[in-house]
Amino acid sequence: TAKCAGALAKVTVGLDKAKITKKTAKKKQITLKWNKVTGAKNYQVYRATKKTGKYKKVATTTKTSYTNKKLKKNKKYFYKVRAIAVAGGKTYQGAFSAIASVKTKK
Repeated sequence: TAKCAGALAKVTVGLDKAKITKKTAKKKQITLKWNKVTGAKNYQVYRATKKTGKYKKVATTTKTSYTNKKLKKNKKYFYKVRAIAVAGGKTYQGAFSAIASVKTKK
């Protein structure tokens, strides 16, 4: 079983990078959608208020979309997403997606 778990771990370490494919903004919420990553158990969504600012994890989801609510009106937010896989009792993180900027409506 150790050989099998090791082989599985090697496969999941090379997780594809998630790609944000759609951004929708309303007055106080933003919805993001991204592509499904093969081997991913879930996805982590990070947000910042400046592109080069500090990103904070706002959600972990098994879905390929996330709606961020209770945001400020007419404000720009920056998001990045990464895939997470679990194999052989270990957790593997994929690379972050490209940063997506979205501005809430007035």
